[in-house]
Amino acid sequence: MEWSKADRDKALWVYIRERQTCTGCGTRPEEWDPEQGGSRTAYLPSVTVCPGCRRIGERQEQLAKAHDHIPAGTKVSLRKHDN
Repeated sequence: MEWSKADRDKALWVYIRERQTCTGCGTRPEEWDPEQGGSRTAYLPSVTVCPGCRRIGERQEQLAKAHDHIPAGTKVSLRKHDN
């Protein structure tokens, strides 16, 4: 299978853009830089609460309080509750 030059260029552009994007917040430096057409107020922080993440956090806290040592790699995840 061979890609056209246009498709290769697009794939390269997507790769570069992903590499420039912060994995923590999802923005790129030029979005914040007025000299590059961005703005220091490009984004505003927003607080949201995910009920699932809250439940995971609560269970992690319970485990930490109940046990002196939790094995490395222990993860708390959600599973569908059959009602």
